[in-house]
Amino acid sequence: MPVFDLCNVQYSYLDGFPVLKNINLKINRGEKICILGANGSGKSTLLKILCGLIFPIVGDFTAFGEKITEEKLENDNFSKQYHKKVGFIFQDSDVQLFCGSVWDEIAFGPLQLGLSKQEVVKRVEDTIHMLKIDTLRDRAPFRLSGGEKKKVAVASVLVTNPEVLILDEPTNGLDPKSQRWLVNLLIQLNKAGKTIVTSTHNLELVQEISDRVIVFSEDHQIVADGPTHQVLDDRDLLIRVNLIDEYYHKHEGEHSHYHIHNY
Repeated sequence: MPVFDLCNVQYSYLDGFPVLKNINLKINRGEKICILGANGSGKSTLLKILCGLIFPIVGDFTAFGEKITEEKLENDNFSKQYHKKVGFIFQDSDVQLFCGSVWDEIAFGPLQLGLSKQEVVKRVEDTIHMLKIDTLRDRAPFRLSGGEKKKVAVASVLVTNPEVLILDEPTNGLDPKSQRWLVNLLIQLNKAGKTIVTSTHNLELVQEISDRVIVFSEDHQIVADGPTHQVLDDRDLLIRVNLIDEYYHKHEGEHSHYHIHNY
C-alpha cells in the first residue's frame, strides 16, 4: 500500500491560476524520492499537499491508506496523528524556528502531541545526542548560523519520529560541510526505513539522496518519473523543463559533477 496516492489532483491559488494539473502519483513506504522542476512549477505546492497544509481542489489524495480531507485535518486528534507521521522541513529555517532556546524548540512538537514530560525530555535529549548539537541546547535559534539553524529545524521534526520526512530545497544557503552533514543524515534515515521526499534544484544532491526522480514541467504537470540515473542522463528532458541550459555538462569520475544555471 502506498504511503501517498494522488489521483487526478489539481490545485489553484486564489487568482485561479493552476499550479498543479492532473497529478497522478504514488509514493511507497521506504522510498527516497527527489522532485525536480524550475521555480514555480508546482514542487512546493505538492509538498504542502503531502504535508496536509493545503488540499486538492480537484482529485483525491490518500495517505497511509486513508482519504485525506480538509474536514479530517480540522479534527485535532486526526491532525496530531497525521503530523506525527509526516515531518516537513521548510526551505527557510527561520520560518520554522520561533522558541527562545534550542531545547525548547525541539521540545515543542512532542509537547503538542500530548506526551508526558518524562517522554518529552527523553526524546529531546536523544535527538540532541543523535544530531550532535549539545553545544546549541541553550542558545537562541535566531542567533545561530544557517547550518546550525538547519540542524535545529531537522531536530524539531525528527524528535516526533515521523515515518515520512519531506524537505523543501534543504541545502539552500548551507555551506559545504552542512550540506554533507544533511546528505549523510538523510541516507541514514532512509536506511532506517523512513520515506524521504525532497524538492531540490541541486542535481548533485539528487544523485546521493534519491533512487527515483519526479520531474515537473513549467506548465505544472509531471513529465517524467523514473530511476534517478535514467532521468539525470536525459539531457533533452532537463533542458526542456528549464533545469539546465545548452551549456550544461557533467564530469564523470568517482562522482558526477553537474554545471548548471542557478535559479
